Amino acid sequence: RILSAMPENSGRNDQLNKAVFSLAGYIPSLLSEEEITDSLSAAAAYAGLTSTEIAATIRSGLRGAKAKGNVRTVPPPRISASTPWVDPGAVTANGSASAGVEVDDTDPPSDSPLGLEDIEQDFWTSRPELELIYTAALSRMASPWAVLACSVARILCLIPPAVTLPDIIGDIGSLNWFAAIVAKSGGGKGAAMSVARRLVPADILVRPIGSGEGMIECYDRGPKKGDTPPPPVISVFFDVSEVDSLGAVSNRSGQTTLAIIRQGLSGETLGYSYRGRQSEQVAAHTYRMTMAIAVQPLRAGILLDDGGGGIPQRFMWFPARDRRITTDTPVWPTDSLGVPRVLPVISSREMMNAVGTVDVPQEVWDEIREARAASMRGDDNALDGHALFCREKLAYALAYLDSRTVMNLEDWRLSGIAAAVSDWMRDKAVQAYQEGAEEEARQRGRLKGIENTNSVAGAMQEQADRPTKLKRRLLEVIGQAGPEGITTRNITRNKIQKRDQDMLSTILGGLVTENKIRLLEGTA
Repeated sequence: RILSAMPENSGRNDQLNKAVFSLAGYIPSLLSEEEITDSLSAAAAYAGLTSTEIAATIRSGLRGAKAKGNVRTVPPPRISASTPWVDPGAVTANGSASAGVEVDDTDPPSDSPLGLEDIEQDFWTSRPELELIYTAALSRMASPWAVLACSVARILCLIPPAVTLPDIIGDIGSLNWFAAIVAKSGGGKGAAMSVARRLVPADILVRPIGSGEGMIECYDRGPKKGDTPPPPVISVFFDVSEVDSLGAVSNRSGQTTLAIIRQGLSGETLGYSYRGRQSEQVAAHTYRMTMAIAVQPLRAGILLDDGGGGIPQRFMWFPARDRRITTDTPVWPTDSLGVPRVLPVISSREMMNAVGTVDVPQEVWDEIREARAASMRGDDNALDGHALFCREKLAYALAYLDSRTVMNLEDWRLSGIAAAVSDWMRDKAVQAYQEGAEEEARQRGRLKGIENTNSVAGAMQEQADRPTKLKRRLLEVIGQAGPEGITTRNITRNKIQKRDQDMLSTILGGLVTENKIRLLEGTA
């Protein structure tokens, strides 16, 4: 329609050439020569150009773009810990992402030969407690790994904060532990939490994520008044149902949520040292903090954004979906009396006997220290700064599940399998993150291309409308002049825009031919 509004075929060819030249700048990042040729050929044919003219003009435009280096490629984003996570689903008119792209959490990354079941080895069959978690999870159509993560987070809440890991590197280590459970929204983290509550039916304080100050407020920071004060709160399980809620809180100006999470994993003092806030502190190794966050693969950047600050390294990553979940579910395991089984809980008295630094096999010491030495030489993966620390905590939780307060090498071996699953799942999340960011960039580029095309189309339409507008203006001006008429000079000086003066004689001649105006005798 815009091409057909041009006054003659040469003008239409010129506009077609400009359109080809403009769109060719997006080859090959967003468009191909075939796409440009197909779409513009149809438009040009509708405008009345012949197939020969169309083919020649498009070839000319493409050659001109290549010769002048007309490149408008939208590059794929540099993926790093600071790249924001975006959902590359259906894109709305303002370029914001909407519907998500589903990620299969049970398939290995493209460069990995192993799937989830290959990595697991004998994990679920090695101990009765792990078999219980596995079967109970499938009986309620939940991922065994997600149920394990939620169960470990609950179990560690039962261990007094005075129970610490040895000072293999630096100071003693806390048993505070965090899990990222990866799946699309509604993908199974809630079901896993429900199964974990049944498996570990202890009275555990569960709270949603909030501001850093709010997280500190969950713990007691001093003696309470009254004759029968409630027991102190020293253990909190932070349940984050959507990773976006963490992002919303942490993005507020002045928020300290991520800082508190970093401090919490190591059991450091929570709080502030500046004036007027010293009382709002929780002393080091006097609290237990565990956390489980549901992470949609396309929103994982909320955690990965803080790679430099160490947030993603402080989580172990587990899938919330599993292909073994079917409608043919097993029954929840029961004891000899038919009572549904739950995980064993070590008595408070036994745990009090474990207060202090736990025993760790010498082989564990050696492996952690060797990894530390390699890290100091620069031979490490940037995402794995806390990997062995998190694995060590999980190994102790596995010992607890086996009704022991001392870690052994089998605990360490099994925790290594879980760590391999975590690495696999985290790689899946990073891969989905990269693909999502690249797709979102392509969508942005397409929208930008549409915007540019509309801008060019608007200019073309305005150019096409100029003769009609000038014709109306001239009829108005000449009509107002009355029988005496008006000179061309006066029209040029006072009545029309300077940009239209080049068309004046042509339009006036056309109006005379159409008998809409007449040229007064004796004038030129």
